[in-house]
Formats: sequence, C-alpha cells, structure tokens
Amino acid sequence: MYNHFTSKEEIVVTYLKTIRKGFTEALAKAPAKEGSTFHVPFALLKVTLANGEFYGCPFSNALVEMPDSSSVKQEVAAYRETVLHYFENSVDGEKTKAAMLMVVYDGAFLNCKLTPNGNTVNIAMKIADLIVKGRKQ
Repeated sequence: MYNHFTSKEEIVVTYLKTIRKGFTEALAKAPAKEGSTFHVPFALLKVTLANGEFYGCPFSNALVEMPDSSSVKQEVAAYRETVLHYFENSVDGEKTKAAMLMVVYDGAFLNCKLTPNGNTVNIAMKIADLIVKGRKQ
C-alpha cells in the first residue's frame, strides 16, 4: 500500500475524500418527497445501517484517530460543510434550523454507533420534523 501512498495520513485523507464524493453524489441523486429534502441525509444513514456497513461516522472516527492532522481536519470540515450546506438549502437558507439539523444528524451517527438500528434514524427524522415544521409528533 505504501507503494501508492506516502503515509497513513495520505491513505486516510484519500479514503475520506472518496467517502465524501460518494456521499455528495448520493445526496444529488436521492429522491425526496416535496418539502422534506432535509430527510435525505438521514435516509442515507439508514441505508448504510441496513447494508451492515456501518462502523460509525468515518469522519469523526478519522478525527479521533488522527487529531493533529491538518489534512484530516480539512477533509472533515469539507464534509461537514457539504452536509450543512445541504441542510441550509433544504430549509430555504434558515441557518439556525440547518445548524440544529446538523446537531441532530451528528447525534444520530453517534447513537447508531451505540445502538445500530434504523429506529434511531427514525427518531432523528422525527426530531428533524419538529425543527423544520414545528409540528408535534
């Protein structure tokens, strides 16, 4: 592997870039019901859980493993900006709602790591509904 990469850090950053690119493409392709595009990132998390490929958020995992790496931090920031920007677009630019959705999304990832099942994502989506639509669940 080190014939192709100069360091562990380069391997991790390349992996994160690949994950982020795939995630961004999935966001663009995912069908969303009218008025609920903010559900799409959560739905993608649910698909990952169903595939049995979930080991927690690869971005937070990488940051825990390599906290001093500026390259890893940059890739984590780029991913988070992608998600936040998506949420902002899905709630007509309301930055506070988008930030709240981001916190719920982050929490869903952690909860799925602790209890890997789709019910966690369903609960997170209900919380997202409360944030965006202000309705009781």
